[in-house]
Amino acid sequence: MILAKARPPKTRSCPPQRGGHCSALGLAPRLWRGHARSASETVFLRPNLCLKLNLKVFGMNEAFFSKNAKVQRIIFLREKGISLVELLLVASITFIALVGAYNLFETSLSTHRISDEQLRAQEIARRNLLLTSKNIRQSKEMRLAQDYLIEVKSDIDDDEVGEVVRFYLQGGEFYQTVEGGTPRKLADCVRNQTLGRPIFIYYDLNHAEINPADPRVLTHTRSVKIRLVIDVNEKELPPAYTLESEVKLRNL
Repeated sequence: MILAKARPPKTRSCPPQRGGHCSALGLAPRLWRGHARSASETVFLRPNLCLKLNLKVFGMNEAFFSKNAKVQRIIFLREKGISLVELLLVASITFIALVGAYNLFETSLSTHRISDEQLRAQEIARRNLLLTSKNIRQSKEMRLAQDYLIEVKSDIDDDEVGEVVRFYLQGGEFYQTVEGGTPRKLADCVRNQTLGRPIFIYYDLNHAEINPADPRVLTHTRSVKIRLVIDVNEKELPPAYTLESEVKLRNL
């Protein structure tokens, strides 16, 4: 008994229909070629493209692929992964995105920190501005009157004896001394002198401003406006904040 040797399936081309295209697949016959044992296991080849419709096709047609160098090259290019150029491009884009995100985070963090420091400085200055206003309001004598310094005699401890109290600006910090004792810091980050805005403004009985260089300032002043400009960082936000208080001298 003679056994017939099994022959491998032949390569079939889709006959052009409907204007030169395969009616079943909608592809031009010059761009593709099918090789399989059934329609569901067909491999279509285009220039630089290999579409595999059934994973078993590689095992079923091993002899065909081993003889076809073009198919082997296409499969190798599709399975070898990304290239070095692609990897460098992805790494560059990721690096740029991370740098931008870091800069945004650092800017937000810096703004938040400066805002917190600004609020703290404002609260301290506001609290001590009330103390300064009280001491000046109770003064019985004005001894010195300047743009950034004032010295009065005031009963600050309610013992019916007046003490010499001085308020002055030095190096961006606002201080108080009593009877020439140890300075007490009342506020920091005070920018009045930098901006050319006096801390103390003097008014007479008619609320007319008196120049500190005028000798009448010591005898005719009846009210004093106190103004503190607080700014932690002059080059960055938030902007400077101004605290004001006007007091009338009761005992003059």
